[in-house]
Amino acid sequence: MIIRSCGIVAAMFIVATSVALAQPGGAAVPFLLITPDARASAMGDVGTATTNDVNSVFWNPGGLAFNQADNQVALSYSKWLPQFNADLFYSYGTYGQYVEDLGGTIAGTFIFMNLGEFTKTNEAGQALGKFRSNEFCLGVSYGTEISDEVGLGVQVKYIQSNLAPASVGASGAGIGISGAFDLGVMWRPRDESIKGLSVGANLQNVGPKMTYDKESDPLPTNFRLGVAYDAYEDEFLKWTITAEAMKLLVRRDGKTQTQFLSRSSRHGARAASKQGSVRSCSSTACLLRVLDFSQSHQLLVDVSTSLPEPV
Repeated sequence: MIIRSCGIVAAMFIVATSVALAQPGGAAVPFLLITPDARASAMGDVGTATTNDVNSVFWNPGGLAFNQADNQVALSYSKWLPQFNADLFYSYGTYGQYVEDLGGTIAGTFIFMNLGEFTKTNEAGQALGKFRSNEFCLGVSYGTEISDEVGLGVQVKYIQSNLAPASVGASGAGIGISGAFDLGVMWRPRDESIKGLSVGANLQNVGPKMTYDKESDPLPTNFRLGVAYDAYEDEFLKWTITAEAMKLLVRRDGKTQTQFLSRSSRHGARAASKQGSVRSCSSTACLLRVLDFSQSHQLLVDVSTSLPEPV
């Protein structure tokens, strides 16, 4: 069983490498990488090997297989950059339901990122009106146990980016639509010698490029691998040590990731400039700077203390 489980993880490594080679260019819709739940965020953005509740739809859909609840709801709302009064906010909601006939848990997810209000002007600087920009994602997930120790999950997503409305420029000028899928696996051995160990892997945001007018950027495809170990547990406390690595599978082509992420905002500005220029774009620029990836990979190690899960 251990050999079979390791083989699944190795196969996902091979797939991830292939995707990395097929993803030239920059990354669009960076809001897909925002951590939605407070627990994982407080632990340093780790959750691929530890999350087994409904928030597994983000971290690792394979974790849905080990969800013990019949149904769960998770909601999240955050004002983005409130100190700049930029009118940005992030909303996230998901609902999971165990379906006995399917032998697993299904979940639906909605993510919405408001990018604020923008002013359209002509070449002389005269205001011609205002419009709002936003991006959202709809997802459906399913996770099930393929053995007593291994859970496998998948999520399918519909993604839409509304940087500039079609009425500002040509048809569909600043609107991009794409689809993606996530594939995750989680291994929780029952062998007493390694009891408390958990290993998870997730290939995330795999899909066609997001196209604005005649230009396009790939999705923020990434691969996560996490390991967790329950080092100590008693009636009141549980100590868990976790380590997680994330690789952003977007080729830089000699440019910085900040430049790549900024291209999405330029698509909206360029589309709107066909009939006028766009001003007051600072809110989008701030969002992209906050999501700047100075490294294309990261390694996170965390030691957490939590109350034991209820029996």
